[in-house]
Amino acid sequence: MTARHETAMQAAIFYELYPCAFGMGAVCWRQGKKAVHIVRVLLPAKRGEAERLLRGAYPGAVRAKHPAVTQTITKLKALTEGRAVSFSLSLLALDSCPPFQQRVLSAEAEIPRGRVSTYGRIAAHLCVPLTLYVLAAVLLNFNQ
Repeated sequence: MTARHETAMQAAIFYELYPCAFGMGAVCWRQGKKAVHIVRVLLPAKRGEAERLLRGAYPGAVRAKHPAVTQTITKLKALTEGRAVSFSLSLLALDSCPPFQQRVLSAEAEIPRGRVSTYGRIAAHLCVPLTLYVLAAVLLNFNQ
């Protein structure tokens, strides 16, 4: 594989659709040099909605499969069935997030399943004097 082809592969966005009880979802990912990086998870929606959203965000996305993505989809399906699952942040393309957003998301991931927290507690945990609106914006922007 040429260096140019390898660079194109790394920049390309791939996706896999998955059905569950709530509708059709999608996981969008790119292939890094050593690993897959999930760039977006579209939670299940009415028929055609997930694919419409991913086409809007990634017009050139290519439908494909990857074992790490398929494993993540298996966990997403289990989650929608109410089963306890844990996800690793290592598959997420956090490199596309600013450092502060990465810290917020890591702190959020530490909240145990079944527990809730507040923006104020997360800000205190991060030792940052933030307004709640700034923290909320970080979390909401990541989920879009």
